[in-house]
Amino acid sequence: MTTGASVHRYIGVCLPFKASILLRRRNVTTFMCSLVVFSILFNSTRFFEVRVVNSCYRSNINAVMPVLAPTTLRLNYAYRLMFFGWAYTALMFVVPFSLLIFFNWQVLLAVRRQNRRHPAGGSDRAESKERQTSVMLVAIVLLFLSCNTLAFVVNLLENLGMDNDLYVSLVTYNNLLVMVNASCNIFIYILFSDKYRLLIQHYLSCDWSRNGELLLEPLAY
Repeated sequence: MTTGASVHRYIGVCLPFKASILLRRRNVTTFMCSLVVFSILFNSTRFFEVRVVNSCYRSNINAVMPVLAPTTLRLNYAYRLMFFGWAYTALMFVVPFSLLIFFNWQVLLAVRRQNRRHPAGGSDRAESKERQTSVMLVAIVLLFLSCNTLAFVVNLLENLGMDNDLYVSLVTYNNLLVMVNASCNIFIYILFSDKYRLLIQHYLSCDWSRNGELLLEPLAY
């Protein structure tokens, strides 16, 4: 989805004359549905990698927990090599990271050219909001890349069979960075989006008046 948002912004900023054709609702809906279906099919084998072999009572939480063990599929060398070594690494890291870097670099260059042509105060509100939205998306992508680069390293270590103490430590930090990535996006929205700040204020103050409802409608720039 992050890569798709970058492609969407790239078309809107770098190919504005083709945006009305490429970014039709039907095309966007088809892309999103195809992405969901592909994700489900790609990860479908993960459900057959473990099985329940026993159950264990945990007195500290007063609950019975299942005991899982890897299946023959998960232990199969060819499966692990093709899925984790090649397909997972390529589709989860190499391809999306490369596309994110390329598209967002192009967006940054386009925003920089626009800023040169239209210095601060020299453009209308709509153009200013477009550039602000582009910068916001780039910030989200940079956060995503920063927090998921360690996951790429962990994946490489696992593929190379380096399951040592360093690997275990990196897995812990990787999980922390994933949570940081999921938690910090809201602050980027608050920093760059005026409407998002107004919506946060609207919901926190429980303003259910007509003026508050107007915030939920698209803004006319």
